[in-house]
Amino acid sequence: MNGADLKAALKEIGWSQGRLARELGVNPVTVSRWATGQLEVPRYAVAYLRVLRLAAQMLGEE
Repeated sequence: MNGADLKAALKEIGWSQGRLARELGVNPVTVSRWATGQLEVPRYAVAYLRVLRLAAQMLGEE
């Protein structure tokens, strides 16, 4: 997942970078660096976002 994918995932689930930072227990600057491509998005964050996107899709189908 790159920064553009991260931004798209956050938009899809309606979350801000700040909220993702709070939920993952990381500094908001870290999430910003993921979003701009300065840092690689770690696998745990990618997995977390995949679960959230799947849940959002499943809830949207009802």
